[in-house]
Amino acid sequence: MIPDLALSVRQPWAWGIVLGYKGVENRSTFAVTKAGFDARPVAIHAAKGMTREEYEWAADFMASLGVECPRPDELVRGAIIGAADITAIVKDHDSPWFFGPRGLLLANQRQCPPIPATGALGYFH
Repeated sequence: MIPDLALSVRQPWAWGIVLGYKGVENRSTFAVTKAGFDARPVAIHAAKGMTREEYEWAADFMASLGVECPRPDELVRGAIIGAADITAIVKDHDSPWFFGPRGLLLANQRQCPPIPATGALGYFH
């Protein structure tokens, strides 16, 4: 079942979340406060936007952790691609995926067939 609230994440980070590699989604303090993030299940939306520079940085980072990222043309964008449970919001964490300043800790990550959707900042329905 896909939760009714979604969180838009740029690729390839969204891919890393739904496959269970990325257990922390980083957000600014402002974004966490303004969006009212809290512990809850969320759908993971793969945003349409992804620059070459963003992809290369993320793919290099993932490779440093032993995760091989798909090529940009293989990544679904502009769709719900799975779900995860936000279990906590932290200011610090020892995970290599935590960059801060806030981290949404994720569990029970799962994929679903792509569902085309327009994303938004923060949570959206």
